[in-house]
Amino acid sequence: MATRLNTVPIGVLVAASSLLFPLTAASGSTPSQAPLTVKTLAVSDLPAGYSKNTSSSSGSSYSNYSNPTGCFQKLGSFLSNGIIAKGIPSASVAYTNGQSELQERLISGKRANEQYTKFVRILNTCNSVSTTSQGFKLTGTLTPTSFQKVGDSSHAYKMTLTAGAILVDLYMVLFRAGQVYGQLNYSGNGGASAAQAFARSAVAKIQGKP
Repeated sequence: MATRLNTVPIGVLVAASSLLFPLTAASGSTPSQAPLTVKTLAVSDLPAGYSKNTSSSSGSSYSNYSNPTGCFQKLGSFLSNGIIAKGIPSASVAYTNGQSELQERLISGKRANEQYTKFVRILNTCNSVSTTSQGFKLTGTLTPTSFQKVGDSSHAYKMTLTAGAILVDLYMVLFRAGQVYGQLNYSGNGGASAAQAFARSAVAKIQGKP
């Protein structure tokens, strides 16, 4: 039986979280939308102990996965050929405290709402998932979960992955705040409550609230 860990080995965590967040495909910010970067969460916005996660930002893209099935195939095609290929303005960041992983991407522009809607539609059809990444065989489920709404609209999901004898819970929140659309991934200590708190902080930063 797999064991659910609060402190997840960072290699498994990076592999799991990057399944829905291929930072190498759209890391940093696009030249046309540098102002988005200042709206992303910074180290100063996070609890003590967090720092930029260089292993995640230089980590995996969908090309590094083998034998993806189901919605992972759809997500890989959508993200690689959607946000990146269409040149949608975006900015992304990744942080870790050595035990938890936090990632955020913001997009805006004329095609942002279209991409956001398509992303939600794909995620709402996901159930079982399977792929191999960074040497880890990952299988599991992705289901909608009930989080308090953030921003103008939001959708939350929980992905539970098994990697050998390890069980990893990853939470993802998609949200809209004005004309900015965001995706926040979190896995690690605090689980759902921590993910919700980070999502609230992300939206508050976009809206310019303290």
